[in-house]
Amino acid sequence: MKTYEEFLKALCQREASGNYKAANPLGYKGCYQMGVPALADIGYYKANSGSNIYNNNWNQGHFTEKSGIKNINEFLNNPKIQDNAIGEYKKRQWNYMKDVQKYAGKSIGGIDITESGMLGAAQMGHDKVIKYLKSDGKVIEKDGNGVPVTEYLELFKDYDVSTITHPNPQSTPKPNIHQQYMNKEVNQNSNFNVLNNLLNPASKLKQNSIIHPQHQ
Repeated sequence: MKTYEEFLKALCQREASGNYKAANPLGYKGCYQMGVPALADIGYYKANSGSNIYNNNWNQGHFTEKSGIKNINEFLNNPKIQDNAIGEYKKRQWNYMKDVQKYAGKSIGGIDITESGMLGAAQMGHDKVIKYLKSDGKVIEKDGNGVPVTEYLELFKDYDVSTITHPNPQSTPKPNIHQQYMNKEVNQNSNFNVLNNLLNPASKLKQNSIIHPQHQ
């Protein structure tokens, strides 16, 4: 199975022939052809109140300076930011498709449905993927260029995208309430013993006989 990096490279090649500075007449930008709605969804762009984000008019709002990006030119000139942005947006799209994630591993309309295929096809709209899967392959929608969603489901089906679909955060879990209470008591007893030893050295001999209550 091909890697996530290869997935991005293939997506970039398919969408913009590998050109990170690409822009099409419909207002989609960069190697992954991201529009105003996508960048607004992940916090890079904020549209003016009352404006229609779906017309991809980049003059009806402003960049939020997320990741230091102040305008569309800076976005187009930064491949790493584009790679990060599409990864972030794919996580959003995967969540939007949570009701159809169960179809991964099945065959619909002669196509083996995979997580990477679903994410690749979501490039033309995750709603199209959802309709195809829920209709058992009967509803096959196309993008503005006449490309059917099935083409992307097939094209991107052999990649490992677990970094998107099954993230493994490295955060340290917070202790539960019981553990927090016990830690607090240990710290309090420790501070008391240190002070008591300084004031009354003889008391150190008695510390081992102190009985602490058990907490359940």
